[in-house]
Amino acid sequence: AEAMLKEALRLNPKNDNAYVELAGCYRERGEYVRAEAFVQKALEIDAQNDLAYTELGWLYHELGRLEQAETFVQKAIELNPENDWAYAVWGWILYERQRPFDIIESAFRKAIALNPLNDSAYCGLGSFYSEQGDFARAEDILKQAVVLNPRNERACGALSALYAELKKPALAKQYAQKADRLRLEDSKGAFIHNYRAFKQILDKRGIPMICMQYPLRDITPLKKIFKNDKNIIFIDNRAVFEKIIASEGFKEIFRDKFAGDFGHCTEKGNRFLAEHIARVILKEIFGKKRIY
Repeated sequence: AEAMLKEALRLNPKNDNAYVELAGCYRERGEYVRAEAFVQKALEIDAQNDLAYTELGWLYHELGRLEQAETFVQKAIELNPENDWAYAVWGWILYERQRPFDIIESAFRKAIALNPLNDSAYCGLGSFYSEQGDFARAEDILKQAVVLNPRNERACGALSALYAELKKPALAKQYAQKADRLRLEDSKGAFIHNYRAFKQILDKRGIPMICMQYPLRDITPLKKIFKNDKNIIFIDNRAVFEKIIASEGFKEIFRDKFAGDFGHCTEKGNRFLAEHIARVILKEIFGKKRIY
């Protein structure tokens, strides 16, 4: 994609949409500085390019700069009220900013009304309903997301979490395995470059690397990145988080479901995560078996 877009720009250096698409490529690879620079080039050519503002909003969303992200997405909608992707991105931003129910629902619903094939909007709306405990609607909408895009790993993960809460372990496992498979196949994504850069820095200084997976996610993709590396300790959070969620409930550990199968931790979730990390470090680095 990068090669073709660069060729498009060689043929027509004023192709602002090619700059936007190239920025999206870099964003997906985690090269955020380059992505931002290419969006700005698009806006230098056409300051009214709503797709450029949408891409900038999605970029800042990924960087956690949610207030700026919302400003740019709203600008995109102002320029083009028919931009379904802008409404979908806005919905995700509103969701993470914990805005009122009706505003979040309205953004995702508007995206779907404009484009019934927007699987990201279905996924966001389904995850939101699941978090609200409206499991029937959540299941229906998340299934639609998977039908529209069978490679939507976030929707598969959200269905896995939903079925776990509904005490349907067979379906929960089925969708968890599908999500794991998709993530493993897509393990050339945004974080690999940074992970390897960190490893090189630590190796030069003789410091062991501690590599941790997200709660409820399979550790295999991370191990695949470093399959031939030494002096690295992996922290697998899936089993320990599944156990505490089974005993205490999802909402005690996570305050939302922004990632589909997990979300931002509550204070209790963060404390549990920190204690688990500490146990692994004490055991693997210092040979201790417990925290005092």
